[in-house]
Amino acid sequence: MNDAKKLERDLFEQLVELPGEAERRAFLARTCADNPGLRTQLEELLTLQGPADTLLTPPPPPSFEELDAYDGAGLGDARKRIGRYRLLGRLGAGGCGVVYLAEQEEPVRRQVALKIIRLGMDT
Repeated sequence: MNDAKKLERDLFEQLVELPGEAERRAFLARTCADNPGLRTQLEELLTLQGPADTLLTPPPPPSFEELDAYDGAGLGDARKRIGRYRLLGRLGAGGCGVVYLAEQEEPVRRQVALKIIRLGMDT
């Protein structure tokens, strides 16, 4: 790797660690004051970085209003327990069963999708 590419990579790694847009702009102004081409390259890399960061990030869980929309009966009827899972709302249904947003309480506390298979579909 040549020196210019190494500098670009090192600066970019420092840039993405900064918490906000203002800090990133100040960093670029400070480090690339005498090299506008490098600044342009780093800004382009930063633009591409944003969408890539979100590819593996799970979407936020649906709001209670969204759950009410999924669960025609409302959340009151969906607050049930199945084993170590507390049902939070109905996400959908299909030919094989119903899928609920649930909270697993042990061995770890986390939100999960819990599919309840219809009778006879487990064979």
